[in-house]
Amino acid sequence: MAELCDCHAVHRELSQCKKAVNESSQKYIYKMLEIAAQANVDTRSVIQYIINGVQDDAVNKTILYGAKTIRELKERFAQYETMKDGKVKPKQTKMDGKKKAHHKEHNSKDSKRCFNCGSKDHLGKECPKNQGT
Repeated sequence: MAELCDCHAVHRELSQCKKAVNESSQKYIYKMLEIAAQANVDTRSVIQYIINGVQDDAVNKTILYGAKTIRELKERFAQYETMKDGKVKPKQTKMDGKKKAHHKEHNSKDSKRCFNCGSKDHLGKECPKNQGT
């Protein structure tokens, strides 16, 4: 990396630096921090440069905005990458599992009916209407 001698050059390099597709977030963040350290750039600006360097739609990067520290930004990057990898799934609570089990049990009871008369009390082979034939 070329030796930077003024703040303007550091800010220009930060604004032009983009995260490569195959580059890890951690490596990218450290690279940006190294550049910023040459001119003592404030944390808020560094965070903004880092987010701007992520080549993705703004709506996908919303999770990154609002980070006030580099540590918080790293945590948000982990969440962002999980989301981008499609690994985010809604959490299932124990109550949801019980509701599904109850619903399944309830539906299975309702689905057992006599095919002759429609009664829930018996199945077709035991149907009293079938006994006479």
